[in-house]
Amino acid sequence: MKLFSSARVLSRRLYSAKAAANPEAAAKARLLPEELEITKLPNGLVVATLENYSPSSRIGVFIKAGSRYETASNLGVNHVLRLASNLTTKGASAFKITRGLEATGAGLRFLQQFVQNHFTSARMALVGLGVSHSVLKQVGEQFLNIRSGAGSAAVKAQYRGGEIREQNGESLVHAAVVAEGATIGSPEANAFNVLQHVLGAGPLIKRGSNTSSKLFQAVSKATNQPFDVSAFNANYSDSGLFGVYTVSQAAAAGDVIKAAINQLNAIAGGSVTEADIARAKNQLKSQYLLSLENSSGLLNEIGSQALAAGTYTSPADASQQIDSVTSADIVNAAKKFASGKKSLAATGNLENTPFVSDI
Repeated sequence: MKLFSSARVLSRRLYSAKAAANPEAAAKARLLPEELEITKLPNGLVVATLENYSPSSRIGVFIKAGSRYETASNLGVNHVLRLASNLTTKGASAFKITRGLEATGAGLRFLQQFVQNHFTSARMALVGLGVSHSVLKQVGEQFLNIRSGAGSAAVKAQYRGGEIREQNGESLVHAAVVAEGATIGSPEANAFNVLQHVLGAGPLIKRGSNTSSKLFQAVSKATNQPFDVSAFNANYSDSGLFGVYTVSQAAAAGDVIKAAINQLNAIAGGSVTEADIARAKNQLKSQYLLSLENSSGLLNEIGSQALAAGTYTSPADASQQIDSVTSADIVNAAKKFASGKKSLAATGNLENTPFVSDI
């Protein structure tokens, strides 16, 4: 297949290489990024490209076949496929390892039925940065016309609550208390995202502490022992999880957890200012935009959206959606946590860690 229609296209791709030798000429020849294009091929494959005329192209294949599609008989198959996808060593390729095992009478197999059921064209998205849309469509038609059909459907996820406690001799107690959150892409998800940053989403610098967060300030009044606390938020296609994650000395675990939960309950009662909300929105937008500054982050974002919905929300539109979140939305999100069924996961010396029924 001919990837470049002419030498002119290749010269455009490498225009930045000329910048060091002749900056003025490079400035005149510089091409502005094009709009993102998304096409769904007849076989169901979604092709998305952003031609930004980068000196190098980046291409990714995204497949809707995560752990939620596993059953009791093949739990962990996704991790096996991920680890075995490029199995090799310093002295032997994956092919040599496989043939060597076969020569000794052994075998190296993967769960082929899972691949057959889920690795279909209709469950894939082919995403490219710095590549022509027409070129990537040809790649998809030629190399990813694998199997038709939507494949096996996933069982709809349902939040049920629960508790996991691992009692051991560790002096530090790690605990997460969560309730049902919001589905990804919903307006409610934006409210939970802002609420997470109102409470404190963790330190903004490596090995730092988020002393200005509401969670940190609330917990610091409850104990004088070292601790770490942050809000937890995860959004999925069917449901979500929202809550707090704490790390503390075993003796202070109960006080730390209860203080963090009380802070969330206070916001559910309306204890949040417009200044808190504005700060949280700016932090959330900055975090989101920074994640798109490198090509890997941008590729993953486009691929995830294209695979889930077949569309893409631009950074400008995403920022606008964040700005549209109101104080009432945030209070309602906190109320959903406060009234929701809780789940607890904790590990360490749990002598002073409350049970989920006590929270």
